[in-house]
Amino acid sequence: REETLLFFATTLPHQDAKKRCRSIWHLFSGGVFAGGGHIIIEEMQNKKLRKEWFAAVPEQCLQDLERMIQSNQVRMLVYRDPQGICYKITLLHAARRPWSSREADAVENCLTDPVKKQVRCLVEGHCMQIVAAGAEKAAGVKQICSWLGIPLNEIFAAGDSKEDIKMMQYQLGFSD
Repeated sequence: REETLLFFATTLPHQDAKKRCRSIWHLFSGGVFAGGGHIIIEEMQNKKLRKEWFAAVPEQCLQDLERMIQSNQVRMLVYRDPQGICYKITLLHAARRPWSSREADAVENCLTDPVKKQVRCLVEGHCMQIVAAGAEKAAGVKQICSWLGIPLNEIFAAGDSKEDIKMMQYQLGFSD
């Protein structure tokens, strides 16, 4: 903890990650949460450095989805920053069954054209995540490195999803 900075990179919102990782939370200095929709540095080697950023999902997206979820058995969780701006939407199947590609396409097709360009949709099992178009784990890692003055080739990243590939390529010297 004293020599190496550790950060989360997860699709979980900050508060959910904190609950799940309660026993090891003290080892981390922040992270990329909500699939890149929320980036935070909370504490860095006992220094009082705090930076935080949220990527807004347009409110129109919520209105578009409301119409769709009323006709399906889908629950919608909306995550908002302290100012009330939406930064992540999670759609859950009532029966905890995985999303089919046809169902995911139907959700994306219910979004109006301007909204489609401003968001991206990710499917992980029974959860469909909707975040701002530019919100990605890799972009979040890049932002944290920028805030701290750390070159991307000096990081190590690990993960087990398609979302993690771009983030892990930084350690190999690949960048955008």
